[in-house]
Amino acid sequence: MKKFALFIIVLSVLAILFYHHDENENVTQTKTQPSISYIDILHNPEFKHGIMQAVSAKDDALLKSLQAKALEIAEAANLSEQEISLFAGTKGEGFIRFHGSRFLFWQNVEQRYRNLTDIEDLKTQYPQAQDLFSKADALLEKRNDLLSQMVEEYRIAGIENPEDAARHNWLAVHTNQI
Repeated sequence: MKKFALFIIVLSVLAILFYHHDENENVTQTKTQPSISYIDILHNPEFKHGIMQAVSAKDDALLKSLQAKALEIAEAANLSEQEISLFAGTKGEGFIRFHGSRFLFWQNVEQRYRNLTDIEDLKTQYPQAQDLFSKADALLEKRNDLLSQMVEEYRIAGIENPEDAARHNWLAVHTNQI
């Protein structure tokens, strides 16, 4: 019985030591690992809006101000030197401008999706978003398929000028003109 009691005590002490060691390890890991990444900084709604505004208006002062803020946040968040360097210097300014152009491209794609217009001129205007072109084309193709389905349904229902009716209804729904 004494051996069993001693075994339970030793097991309890080991469990407490293991639990305490595990807690300390978690605290250490939490302190050294950043809670955000450079992607989180870029995609922060206020930052994203700011860089889109700076790129659109060709406002270098605003872009440099946003770059300084991004560097400040990256350093405060304890990001790796590699991630911090993405925002630093002339290359950092180019990196931010590049992403601003991509954000503008996609914002314009969404607007043109709603307004039933094409995007070919955007591809020329925003070559930085080249890898997004096929995704944007697929989105517009789905939109056109939906519009074609609406036209067919209106035609079956006997609605006069089904193309115009489908276009009118699409615009009313997607441009909040209801």
